[in-house]
This record gives sequence, structure tokens and C-alpha cells, in this order.
Amino acid sequence: MTPEQKQALQEHIQAMPSAGYAYALLITNTIKLKKFVRLVLELLNLPLNRLTVELRFPERNGSAKMYLKSLPIAAPTLMHYCRFEPLQKLRCSLGYLWGKYDLEDKQNPVERAKFPELLAEYLLIAREQPERLQIWFWDESGFSLRVIRRKNWGKKGKRKNIPGQRRHGRVNIMGAIREVDRKRVCFFIKKGNAEIFHEQLQQLNELIKQEWVNKGNRPEDFAKLGPKIILILDNASYHKRRDILAKISEEFPNFVLEFLPPYSPDYNIIELVWHSCKEYIAHRLFKSVDELQSLLDKLLNQGELVIKWHRKIKNKGNMTYVAA
Repeated sequence: MTPEQKQALQEHIQAMPSAGYAYALLITNTIKLKKFVRLVLELLNLPLNRLTVELRFPERNGSAKMYLKSLPIAAPTLMHYCRFEPLQKLRCSLGYLWGKYDLEDKQNPVERAKFPELLAEYLLIAREQPERLQIWFWDESGFSLRVIRRKNWGKKGKRKNIPGQRRHGRVNIMGAIREVDRKRVCFFIKKGNAEIFHEQLQQLNELIKQEWVNKGNRPEDFAKLGPKIILILDNASYHKRRDILAKISEEFPNFVLEFLPPYSPDYNIIELVWHSCKEYIAHRLFKSVDELQSLLDKLLNQGELVIKWHRKIKNKGNMTYVAA
């Protein structure tokens, strides 16, 4: 980098607004991360001992989110640096994937505009004739033994101590919620894949079939006379595996899978269930996976979790699209 580019970079950073503890980027190689941070600090003539780097919340793909604090410049996050042309080239050479909060850049506006119209048609029939059509929203989520930290009340001028011990252990859940009555069905699983997805759909099919039989119908008539079940779910790869889709079509003829537009979790109301559940268990320290799973079963399957359906939380099943 030339002296002129270095000077322009310094002016670029100083002109940025001050930011606090900030989300920076996703990395796949900690060695490359250290190299990148070192190069940036050298360009800015900043001592390395003034920088604190923390890697938190490992992702499923092996990457991690990087946080920066105590950086002695106006904007303590490398996210801003990537907008400057000389460092864009440096970033590309090191192979970084820069994290983003917003999903709008990846969404398809045309597909998103069509989906509410399709859903409205289904809802009209399901609400007027529930014996003919049911709408279920499907998704997966995970709950870790790591303490979830959320906003909390405290006395003004005093810092509230929240336990933050890290523990190994995780509870994975596949679940569905019926739109008409908000009935929840959640299954505890070891991991998520196509075979387990098929197994849980089989259980859901049996539960709905048993409800239908309890109304005085014959089990053998369910495939022909039972309600059609619209299952709305995201575009996870194992949801779309061809052999699994073929088995679902053959074994569960009542099911119709409707896939959400890409990157549209706000159209899936079960996202608000996961969010509300994680809010409920926030700041709690669980001794074991069994203790966590027992509480989750009470919250999700036994109806103890109270959900405010009209809350507008970004990417969390906004009820603007699905009227209560």
C-alpha cells in the first residue's frame, strides 16, 4: 500500500462514527485472521497490545464470529475496513467471508411477493374448512448449555452480574406449529439430516391421523378422506433431497410441502416460538442436557410457553404476514 493510500485509509477510518462492541466478520482460519489484524494495525501504526480479539459462538460450518474491543480508533470493527478499496483486495487475497446481519441482499423480491398471496389462499380455506385443509409451519432449532445473554433490567449506574459459564452440550429440536390453533409438536433429536426429517414427519403424520380418527373416522380412510396438510418449511438441503421427497409423496399422500422463498424466516411463524423460548431460558445456567431438555419439553410440548404473536421482531416469524 502506498503512503497516499495509507493516509486515505486513516482519514476514512477517522471519519467513521464511533461504534462500541461490534460484530465484525466470519472466519474459517484463525491464522489468517491474526495475519489480517496484524497487517491492518501495522498500516495504521497501532500497537498490537492495544487490541483484544475474542472468538465467540462457533458456527456449524466450523467458522466463528469475531469481536473486537479496546481498539484505539474511532470505529473498532474490521467490518468498516472492507469498504475501502485497498483492503478489499487484501481481504480477497486472504479468503475472508464478511458477515452481514441483513438478509435482504440475498432475498428474491419477486418470490417474496408471491408467497403471501399463496399463503392467503391456503389460510382462507384452512380457517373456514379445517377438516379439509391444515397449515403447519416446520423448522429446526438448537439450544446449548451455554448461558444465553439477553437485555435485562438493572439499577441505574450499576452493572448486573449475569452468569456466563460455557458448558458442552446441546439439545436439537425439529418441530411444527399449526396455524389455526397454534398447536405445537416438537421432537428432540440427536442431529438434523434427511432421514431424521423423514422420521419426524412420520410421527407428525401419525399424530394428525390420530386426531382425525378420534373424531369418529376410520384409519384406513385417512389417506383419501383426511385433510390435506400444507407443510411450510425452509430450503435446508435435506428438506429437498430427492429420495426423501419421493418417500414423503408415497408414504404421506396428505402432505404438501411448500418451501419458503430463500432467506425468508420472517414468513415462518415457528421462528417466533424458538425466539420466545430462548428468551425464557436466557440468563439461566443448566447443570445438564437432561435438565435443559426437561424444561424445553414443558415449554414447547406441554403449553407452558406463552407467546406474544403480534410482536414484530426482525426475521422471527412476523405475524404481519399471518394474521392471528
